[in-house]
Amino acid sequence: MLECAREAQCFAVDDEFSEPESYDFDKENLRVFRLHVKLRGFRVSADILVREDSTFEELHNLINTLFQRDDDHLYRFECEDGCTAVRDEMDIDDDEQLAGECYIGHHLSEDCGAYYLFDYGDEWEHDITVKKIMSADTKEKYPKVLKIRGNIPEQYS
Repeated sequence: MLECAREAQCFAVDDEFSEPESYDFDKENLRVFRLHVKLRGFRVSADILVREDSTFEELHNLINTLFQRDDDHLYRFECEDGCTAVRDEMDIDDDEQLAGECYIGHHLSEDCGAYYLFDYGDEWEHDITVKKIMSADTKEKYPKVLKIRGNIPEQYS
């Protein structure tokens, strides 16, 4: 398993839910992550740019838009640093964090990607790899789609 640059910040302590992560990003010097999102079992992938202060919920919304999915299912991100971010409080375990309260900049790095599972029934599985981290361009709007490859499968076939 890859070594991760930052220590996980979303774990529970003493069997209590962890607090939402603190927003500790320098708005004047934000970084942008170039992510490669690969749909397992298909020849479909996307390259996107997202700011480090994006939440996993925001990343989920972007991926679902790209892959043309209805957003009425549970999902989870399992980061290689040990953090697990989930959709809602009904699905959360003691060692998990709400996706809307967990920032990608705290858990992804060039050495540390994530697994994303959408829809626990149909199990749309994705591998997320960080290709590059760079300074944000203040003239650009993020998130930004760079490229989509392959034919996107229908959600309900």
